Parts: sequence; C-alpha cells; structure tokens
Amino acid sequence: KRLVPTNMENLMKKFYIIPAALLGLGLAHPALAKDTVSSQSQSKTSVEKEADGTYHQKQTRSAESTDEQGTTVSTETKVEMESDPEGNAEKKIRTETSTDPEGLMNKSKTVTTDSVKYKDGKVEKKYKKTVDGKTVEEVKEENRTN
Repeated sequence: KRLVPTNMENLMKKFYIIPAALLGLGLAHPALAKDTVSSQSQSKTSVEKEADGTYHQKQTRSAESTDEQGTTVSTETKVEMESDPEGNAEKKIRTETSTDPEGLMNKSKTVTTDSVKYKDGKVEKKYKKTVDGKTVEEVKEENRTN
C-alpha cells in the first residue's frame, strides 16, 4: 500500500471538487435571484378655506418600488400651500428619497426642501439639499416684483 498519493491522484481529487462547486452555485443561484419587480404609489390632497378667505392646501404623494436586483427606492413628497385674500402666499415642498440596495448598511437618504414666499411685493425663495444628514447645497434668493 502507498501512503503518499501520486500527482495523478491529487489531480483527480481537484478535478472532482471543481464540478461539485459549480453545480452547488448553479443550484443556489435561482434561490438567490429576485424575479419580481414591484411598485406602488398613493396621493392625498386636502384644501381648506377659512372664513377670512385664507386657503390652506396640503398634498402628500408617496411611491415605493423594488427592482430585479432588490434595490428599494421610496419617495415621499409633501406640499403645503397657504394664501390670503391680500395676495400673499407661501408654498413649501419637502421631498425625501431613500435608496436601499439589497444588503446591510448601504441605505442612502436625500432630503430636499423648497419654499417660495410672496409677501408685500417680495419673492423669497429657499432651497436646501441634504444627503445622508449632510447639507450639500443651500440657496436663498430674494427679489422685488414691483
């Protein structure tokens, strides 16, 4: 009896390991793959008028989708608008988007806020963008319309 394997015996052992590993990966792949894509959205709007003629409008839109790779993207937009009989108005828009690829600790979140204020012939615009808690862009602009 030989106690030390020959080179041919070592090669044969390696030859059987490779097809077995490939077969295992081939059988596992369909279980890991996502074959479905999903998407849903909803919207809600409310308008109120007060006795003095002031209008309040609130609108909320949300959407969520998941692609073939398992990445989930959800977006929520809130719009608030108020106007009074003198022509003064204010509109605020806040959009929050989160992207969550399949896996752990890789979610990102972006929040943008826009506001436009019309008061006594002045227009004030503000814009702010925050990515993962850090402000990356902020703009404030003021104009006179008269």
